[in-house]
Amino acid sequence: AALDAPPTSLLGLLRGLVDQGYVGRDGRAYRLGPESYLLAGSILGGRNVGRIARPALAALSEATGETSGLSLLSSDRKAMIYSEFVSGTNPIRYEPVIGERHNLHTGAGGRLMLALFPPEEAERYLAGVRLARSTPNTVTDPDVLREVIAAAQRDQFTATFGENVAGAAAFA
Repeated sequence: AALDAPPTSLLGLLRGLVDQGYVGRDGRAYRLGPESYLLAGSILGGRNVGRIARPALAALSEATGETSGLSLLSSDRKAMIYSEFVSGTNPIRYEPVIGERHNLHTGAGGRLMLALFPPEEAERYLAGVRLARSTPNTVTDPDVLREVIAAAQRDQFTATFGENVAGAAAFA
């Protein structure tokens, strides 16, 4: 919906929201940033996000035969934590351990989160953590990861193939 306010009046507000991570900028367009989702989670309070997501995860697993899962950003913003999953029907499948942490740079969910971070925060992550290997396929070159993050921002999704768990693929 359109606001009855001059764009110049809103620009300062938007800049502040971008700086704090509540809004992300994509060229000339704005979108919700990761802090907005954390705020929504705190507003939901006692509601279990996994329970809320479970019907959508079940529908996805039924449609694809694959395990579908929900990971949430850790409070230190350096990892994703498996919080819910629905097993697929394929005889060969990956089932995450609820509560297990995985580094942002190794999994599809974490990489998409990095793409949603304000650029300065993604850079701080890449510069401030040891980009450890989970498998021989894990990308640990910061320049390659910057390209992966840029592609996720552009494409609005990302995928990993055996980078977080050997033999497992993930899409987010």
